Amino acid sequence: MATETTSGATAFDPRKPRRPGRAVGSPPPRPLPMEGATVGEGSAAVTDPVPMALVAVPVGEGGGAETDGEERLPGVRRRPGSREIHVTLSEKAYRLLETARAENPATSYGDLVAAALVQAKPTLLADRPAPPDDPLLRPARTQRLHVEGRTRSRPFNVTPAQADAIRALADEVGIPNLSELVDRAVVLAYGTEAVPARG
Repeated sequence: MATETTSGATAFDPRKPRRPGRAVGSPPPRPLPMEGATVGEGSAAVTDPVPMALVAVPVGEGGGAETDGEERLPGVRRRPGSREIHVTLSEKAYRLLETARAENPATSYGDLVAAALVQAKPTLLADRPAPPDDPLLRPARTQRLHVEGRTRSRPFNVTPAQADAIRALADEVGIPNLSELVDRAVVLAYGTEAVPARG
């Protein structure tokens, strides 16, 4: 016959009904004393909680985050001093850019696009649609609505200063769509049989 041993802790007996617990969210059965309460142990104990101070966290360091000035630039920051811009080009512009790159392998796509924009700028400015006579009228649309053949995506890298200059040029020539702007510039600059060397 087994004898029961008495101990300071009450053993769990599955045969005995459990006392009903308090409902979730209800107050504890008795208030807990908070005076002199400590959090943690040893030297890390906190006896008098101090309001947490807000710490200024630098933005844009190491995490790829952009600074305030770079938020309005086209493209995405990939590393300090470099932004990647993605454009969609017509098949003709894509092949012209690829030919220019093949003939100038030491030149990046970003430099080829920048050179094309510089060369095509006078023509793009001359082709800019005239503003309407009345400011209440909407200016002529400049976005490409139809492209013959297939389109190809082409990323290229530029410096933040170049990205800002591309944004400014888009405003100046009245072509807010960067794909349209780059496509037209590449066709104007490299759309001849002899592609000039770009060093």
